[in-house]
Amino acid sequence: MSVMADKGVRIGALLLLVTLWSAAACTKTVTVVVPASTPPTTGSNLPGIPPCAGGPTSSVIRPTAVFLTCADGGVSVTNITWSSWGTAAAVGTGTLNIKTCQPNCATGGTNSYPASIDVSNPNASSGVPVFQDVTAIPKTGGGQIETSTVPGAWGVP
Repeated sequence: MSVMADKGVRIGALLLLVTLWSAAACTKTVTVVVPASTPPTTGSNLPGIPPCAGGPTSSVIRPTAVFLTCADGGVSVTNITWSSWGTAAAVGTGTLNIKTCQPNCATGGTNSYPASIDVSNPNASSGVPVFQDVTAIPKTGGGQIETSTVPGAWGVP
């Protein structure tokens, strides 16, 4: 529950208490019990995306870019908007970028496609929960499904 929603619950309970007290002030005492709110989920207990070598020093939750090939950045998903992020998986959409390597990978172009990105299979890495698997699926007829399940081979640039 957000802080604003929590304040709304408390204000609503206070208004209810005042209303009930006003109606029953002459005859009896009214007690209203407001249940304690559940604290909001923090990023520290959610799995993140592992870093690529030379990237951030810890896992990242809801990054805007993910490399599926950390070694050369040849396959990436950028401009990511995450629609869900939970303890078992996360789902988002973005742009799948694949280097063409024509005539070679250093000077070749990049093909880009709208795509979905799914991360799953959380596990602890150095005591920190991180997702182990990533899959990018193009939304159009171009491109192909890209996946990586090798920890350390994909991550946040």
